[in-house]
Amino acid sequence: MDSLPSHYTHATHQRQLQHALHILRSRAKGPAFSTYAAKLKEDCEAIWEDGRKGCESISLTGNACVLPLHDSTRVHSNRLRMRSACSCGRSISYRSDPFTLESANHEFYMSLSDKCCSTLPQHRLFGRNQLSWMICNIGLRLHTKPRWALSSTR
Repeated sequence: MDSLPSHYTHATHQRQLQHALHILRSRAKGPAFSTYAAKLKEDCEAIWEDGRKGCESISLTGNACVLPLHDSTRVHSNRLRMRSACSCGRSISYRSDPFTLESANHEFYMSLSDKCCSTLPQHRLFGRNQLSWMICNIGLRLHTKPRWALSSTR
């Protein structure tokens, strides 16, 4: 139990339960074995049900949320962060592992656009009432030096 996180998914719970039952099977013999195996399973279920259940959501990159079981109003997190470039590529910043397409493709880039990309000419691709995508003109590739293309916004 010491090696388990404070909250864990059903899959982790089942894997650890099977491991505990395997250890019991390898060391316990006799007529009371099935009684103790059932008791072990019951105790493990009770511990997991009593506040150790973890959120079952998986991020777009395949990593599980590490928070306790929560409702949809709370933002998921797995405490993973990655470096990503803004829409125009001139700035890089850290972002949390995304759990929704909107956070992956819209929220992160909009949070950086005020600091960087908003100064560039932009062209909206869809109607005004829809979630819009923008293209930024930053110049021709042959006029850009790669070491000058990115500036950090940490």
